Amino acid sequence: MLNIQNYITDSRLFKTLKVDDLLFVEFKCIIDETKTGFWTHNNYFVYVLGGKKKFVTTQNEYMVEGGESLFIKRGAYVSHKYFDEEFCALMIFIPDDFIKNIIFKLNSLGISTYDVEESDGILPVYTDEALVSYFHSVLSYFRKSITPPKDLLRIKFEELIINILANNTNRELKAYFGNLCRSAKIRISEIMESNYTRNLNLEEFARLCGRSLSTFKRDFLKVYGIPPGKWLTEKRLHHARMLLETTELGVNEITFQSGFENNSHLVKIFKSAFGLSPLKYRHERIVV
Repeated sequence: MLNIQNYITDSRLFKTLKVDDLLFVEFKCIIDETKTGFWTHNNYFVYVLGGKKKFVTTQNEYMVEGGESLFIKRGAYVSHKYFDEEFCALMIFIPDDFIKNIIFKLNSLGISTYDVEESDGILPVYTDEALVSYFHSVLSYFRKSITPPKDLLRIKFEELIINILANNTNRELKAYFGNLCRSAKIRISEIMESNYTRNLNLEEFARLCGRSLSTFKRDFLKVYGIPPGKWLTEKRLHHARMLLETTELGVNEITFQSGFENNSHLVKIFKSAFGLSPLKYRHERIVV
């Protein structure tokens, strides 16, 4: 599965402005596939300049068009591209620690956040006049012949977070920012339960959880009582069985939606667990 931030920085196909792990990107979609699986180890904003795209989480679908914006949490997703118009967007990657530092800095100003139940991996962003002006001010830096100083760029990243915190129109996003400050470490259960159906390996899950691979395995064992590889196989297997029982999806799509590497992998694991291939299992249930 594609790490979208690494893809952008490694390919050098896009205009970027970077300060440490903070990244502004003028993005134009050059991937020809209609459906793409991707993941990101940092949160990011996407502000659409043209075209449209659908982003899919395990819970919901989000269609976004020109002038609209989404906040996409660290995690794995699927996007659907539409070819009637080129998809162009401003993307702004911001890690958790940067958001936390801004909030701690602003505590003295009395800016409060809210407690909410666990939200989805993608949050729609209400783009008022101030936020639209902010996005276009960032875009203006890509037109300059000289790269702006890093201190100035860092201030622009801070400005975005302060804009969200100081305005109650994006209460759910503001609440998510506040919740980041309430735990020292990223919760393994939150990442795993939201992303187990995506084809990520253990190293990628460890990075999503903000841990080294060895620390991730140790902490995972404390939370679930079994190794992460075994847990992932069981969760993906039962998800595949659920799709066989409740949908008419083909094996290719079930493989994709369950996080297995390929059809052969799914068939092998499925036959080992249930004694039948996926299609024979579905047929047996229909006959019964």
